[in-house]
Amino acid sequence: MSEQFASSQPMNEASSSSDDEILHECTTSVEEVSDFQLAALKFLVRLEDQFHMSQSGVPYVCSKMQELLEHYKKSDEHGSQRVILERLNSERKLRKQLEQHCSFVRPIKTPVGSSFEEDTRPGQENVSKTESYCMVVPLKQSLEQLFKNREVNEMIFPTDDPGKKPGYLCSSLDGEIAMKHAIHKVSNKPLFFQIYTDDCEFVNPLGSHVKVHKMTIVYWSLLNLPPHVRSSLKQIFLVGIAYQTDIKHYGFSTLLEDFFDTILVLESHSGLSLSVGGKEMVIHGTLLNFAGDGLALNLVGGFKESFGFASHPCRNCIISRADMNLLHLECEMPLRNALQHKAVLEQLHCPNLTQKEKATISTQSGVVCRSVLYQIPSFDITSCLPQDTMHNILEGSLDLEMKEMLNFLIEVQKIMTYEDLNERIQKFNYPNCFKDAMPSLIERHHVVDGNLRQSAAQTITLLFVLPFILAPYLDDENIHFKNFLLLCQITNVMLSFEVKISSIAYLKNLIMVHNARYYDLYKNITPKMHFLTHAPTVLTNFGPSRETWTMRYEGRHAFLGQATLNCRNFKNLPYTLAYKFQVRKCVDFEFGDEAAKVLGANTFKYKLGNLVDKRLIKMGLAVGRLLDIASDEKFLQSAVSVTYKNFFFEQNVVVLLEHEPELFPQFALIAAMFVLNDRCVFVLNNLETITFDNMRNAFEVKETNLFHCKVLKELSVQQPFPLFLVHGKRYVVLKFYDHCEFVG
Repeated sequence: MSEQFASSQPMNEASSSSDDEILHECTTSVEEVSDFQLAALKFLVRLEDQFHMSQSGVPYVCSKMQELLEHYKKSDEHGSQRVILERLNSERKLRKQLEQHCSFVRPIKTPVGSSFEEDTRPGQENVSKTESYCMVVPLKQSLEQLFKNREVNEMIFPTDDPGKKPGYLCSSLDGEIAMKHAIHKVSNKPLFFQIYTDDCEFVNPLGSHVKVHKMTIVYWSLLNLPPHVRSSLKQIFLVGIAYQTDIKHYGFSTLLEDFFDTILVLESHSGLSLSVGGKEMVIHGTLLNFAGDGLALNLVGGFKESFGFASHPCRNCIISRADMNLLHLECEMPLRNALQHKAVLEQLHCPNLTQKEKATISTQSGVVCRSVLYQIPSFDITSCLPQDTMHNILEGSLDLEMKEMLNFLIEVQKIMTYEDLNERIQKFNYPNCFKDAMPSLIERHHVVDGNLRQSAAQTITLLFVLPFILAPYLDDENIHFKNFLLLCQITNVMLSFEVKISSIAYLKNLIMVHNARYYDLYKNITPKMHFLTHAPTVLTNFGPSRETWTMRYEGRHAFLGQATLNCRNFKNLPYTLAYKFQVRKCVDFEFGDEAAKVLGANTFKYKLGNLVDKRLIKMGLAVGRLLDIASDEKFLQSAVSVTYKNFFFEQNVVVLLEHEPELFPQFALIAAMFVLNDRCVFVLNNLETITFDNMRNAFEVKETNLFHCKVLKELSVQQPFPLFLVHGKRYVVLKFYDHCEFVG
């Protein structure tokens, strides 16, 4: 195929020096340098050595220094340049200039509480008062910074609303809670907020210093942004940062006070007035849900924090550990609701009950205290703290079931050794989309005594690859393997970008069959395995699980971790991290031409290949439509890769042409790609679907060498799928696409 699209002239010819030329350049006599050049050299070296600037930052600094010199030459008032630099020569002055000219939102130091410590040294009777603080970023100013961006306004308040996709859940706004929320009585275009909290140790200390600098971080994001934009880390904003020990002692009230007060104003009939670009705009909104891992959400929700040993470990239902092994349908369980939860809180705060009686009520109900979230009357504690797919499945149920299955297959049935398994993991022919998260080696002690020690991304890879590795060693009646395949299908549906409403009832049955069979096989349903039974309700309430999972928020931690390493000063870490985070937000939304496109509204990106003369395209490929589309162009511009709505397309990936119920899906292989203005045209090689391979959770296909053209935006499913080449056969996996083939 590549020969048929041979290049007639290259796009650009990169000049490169030979090794001899480079050696000659290095061995020539040293030229004399001016004092200015020497000072600039020392300046750059000091930035790199003392202040840990990366090597890639050196060219950037040089180019900006050149620009400053050009501005200086063009300026008539050279004396004013010194005054300008004096206004920027300290952190306080720099912050002031950022606030005045770049919409920098300054974090506010807010007291959390105080404690008294007595001097225990002999002969000392002094008592010292210690104040604890957190850093809070005002929500109103953050919204003003956000809405100054024209791209954001166009996405949240579009002039041409595309409407919802009938029969599908595509975002949180399609969920029942957003659709039926009372905020619609106040505004026809309300904003829906999501907040997230997590505890992070950025300093990574050893020994007695563990947890000394552990931080509690709270972020927020707007659910009104399109799903492909919400995957961008730049759309995540900071609520506040505090030491974890202070939050454990004093609670979340102070850290979340400004955010909750602003939400109450947003919910009111008058709304929140913002000053954007010298104009006033009034917006309305509400808090839709609170995301986080199980421990964090139990803490903020007022439930027993650790569900490992709790009698009633679920915040969605009141179920005992014994019943978790027997009940696998949500309709069979006593669910929590707002009225019941309020009654429990009234009992816990009843002055006539003893502490022992209150402890008994807390043990029976799983409720510890009144949540700070009750400051927002419209927020339902029992339904708006969704279970997290990343922690509960990728790092919980799926990891556990793979471990149990491998333990049985290798230790009991002895179908292979751990060396065989790891050899096949290392030598497997991974499609490109999995190569950045190839699984780690699986050792015997991981399977027998611990966990598989895979990241969430590596677990996703194993989800699709492990069936190909194990299938040749098993027959189609192996019940342990079949139950694992059921969980693979459940996980794939939950992580789909769009979920059919009709699939939710089917998903409930899949989960029921899987959990019942898992208990028969392994005799224990863990809390995270039980949480699967509530997954269909989370889908109904908030749309696809990736709308409420924590993976993108945890990706935001990486910046703060790097900032911690660079600062090398841990005296007031909440202030340092909050300030660094807000400076990054200022850079994202205010600096340069790219600030206008910070969230990626222009979702069509491509890496160009070669210019192809249309006369060299063989007409036997049935690409007449391609020639018609480019009728006014002499040359066609080929593309090496295309990114559309964060989906990455390249040659030899598969697209879905058609998928009718009860019929095999119709696939096509991307043979070539061309860019014409703002359109991407695929030359597709049709694939014939032979069968669905139950053991590999994949469709077996073969090439037909029947070619046709298709514009990317005309595809009904604008999503690529990986092609597996295994033992001379080709398989397509419907990765993150709502499709199930029951393998029970």
